[in-house]
Amino acid sequence: MSSRILSAIFIILFLVFNQSIQAIATQEDIYPDIPTCSMLTASEAMNYAINIGPNISSASFAINWRNEASKIKMDIQTPTGEWIRPERDSFVTYKESNTSRTYLIERPATGRWVMMISPGNQQTAHEDYCISAHLVNMKSADQYTARFSGLFSDNAKDEDNDGIDDHITIGASVSVKAAGKYSATGVLANVQNGEKIRINNAAFLNIGAHEIQFDLFDLKSPGPYRIESISLYDENGMEIDKFLGNYITKTYRTNYDNSTASGPRAKLTGSYSDYGSDINNDRLFEYLTVDVGIMVYDPGNYSVMGYLYDENGKNVVWSLGSGILPIGPNTLHMDFDGKTIERHKFNGTYHLKELQLVRGDSAIENLSMVDTIMNATATRSYDYKEFVDPVWPEKILSGNGKGEILLTIQVSSILPVFHGRYSMDIVGASMPPISSNWTVTGTKNGYSYDLPGIHMPSKPNNFTVQASNVKNLNVGVKKDPVEGRANITRTWISTRANADKDGNARIDNDMISPGRYQFKIFGDAIDNATQVALEMKVVKKLIINGRFDLALNTSGFPTSNYSINAKAINESVRFDEINLNGPSSGF
Repeated sequence: MSSRILSAIFIILFLVFNQSIQAIATQEDIYPDIPTCSMLTASEAMNYAINIGPNISSASFAINWRNEASKIKMDIQTPTGEWIRPERDSFVTYKESNTSRTYLIERPATGRWVMMISPGNQQTAHEDYCISAHLVNMKSADQYTARFSGLFSDNAKDEDNDGIDDHITIGASVSVKAAGKYSATGVLANVQNGEKIRINNAAFLNIGAHEIQFDLFDLKSPGPYRIESISLYDENGMEIDKFLGNYITKTYRTNYDNSTASGPRAKLTGSYSDYGSDINNDRLFEYLTVDVGIMVYDPGNYSVMGYLYDENGKNVVWSLGSGILPIGPNTLHMDFDGKTIERHKFNGTYHLKELQLVRGDSAIENLSMVDTIMNATATRSYDYKEFVDPVWPEKILSGNGKGEILLTIQVSSILPVFHGRYSMDIVGASMPPISSNWTVTGTKNGYSYDLPGIHMPSKPNNFTVQASNVKNLNVGVKKDPVEGRANITRTWISTRANADKDGNARIDNDMISPGRYQFKIFGDAIDNATQVALEMKVVKKLIINGRFDLALNTSGFPTSNYSINAKAINESVRFDEINLNGPSSGF
């Protein structure tokens, strides 16, 4: 064998050996949820290692960089020295984009895992990148009903085909073990200037893999944007997962550059006024009204949401205002519930905080934040005795029998019209409106309940609001957090229902999860109307087997005309007794 061939073999062996040592010996330790950033040249590979313990249910490895012309490879090595191959390994989910690579590995082996980062082309010279690893503990995975999978995506839409990206959508993948309402909140940072942007959204997710999406409008920079943190909450406001993966979006084509600067769709002007609204002339305020000034550049459906705090920093009451606004200066009215203010027993100035201006008609599907002011304004001083005194009735339904009945709870109200609009708050209402202790089961079809002698299947579970003499109907919703759990803002406004030609509007929902809620029902009355007829109806099917006592909780509902109807829907039903006990007022 010639010396040239021997030299070539030696060089090849040396290179292979040297690459092997580089991949598994020259390693920098990284730690879960702590991003590590560096610079990669066109000729070197970087190696990182992380120790994974025995109680980890999944591990995700991610790398992000800025320049789409650059290509960076990320290879994952197991503790046994094998390289992960997504096309072969069924326990691995691999995703890539022009500026990212992500591996999600279920049930990773215990030991030291290695991430090898290497250039994929010559344009990678001096490319900045960030890597991260996220581990999910088995105990946490078993305990919680959903978690982030570690996979993110981002894309843009040019809706008018003018070469400018009109809005960006960021998607966070979520693995769901129990169907229910989930919400996510996080913080984006502009990589170029460090500007912080809050993102949030909520959705009902069935069992399986899903995505919570965040729509971003009117961004002041083409990016890229980095997710600094994002938290996942269950329907009770409990934080069940948190991701600190340092995901970086692509750079987008926006109209915000040095030569062309376009204004936002709308903005809060900082103009406010407040006053008590006595809508039935009894010298007590049904609402503390705050008018909020808005400058609109792009007409559409807008809402303002915010909280009133007392001077001690305690959260008192939430409200929102909504309307279809034309271009120019506009005002939205926020009517804060007087019953809640009276019950709070505070005299003095109230502070409007966490004021958000959003565009759209549903936070579940299509709400996007346009502007926000954390400390908006302070009202004049109010005495809580200036506001209405709330009434909180409860009724008892009892019986003995076997079969099926349809329970319908209906509340009919006549609302006075003030300034061309109507409004009503239901504060502290239980859904379902039952005080009795139960066990609940959530599925993709809704929520079922079990009580002594009673089973309530998931369907029907209708909550209906209908208004007459109106132009439109809006229902704002805030679910109260469970005591001892994270008190996060969970608000949305249901799809606006425009009235038919007869002035009737209706909103239905059959997926209300169990808990305590504040419902705000409001809208515009037809011209020259002095009253609006409002009807709320809750329908539940009851399967009776033996003796039962059902405490119907009408807390929060107005003192209006109630009707509670238990109708047999099975001929074999025989009731020995049905007693309705409690105060008779309002019936």
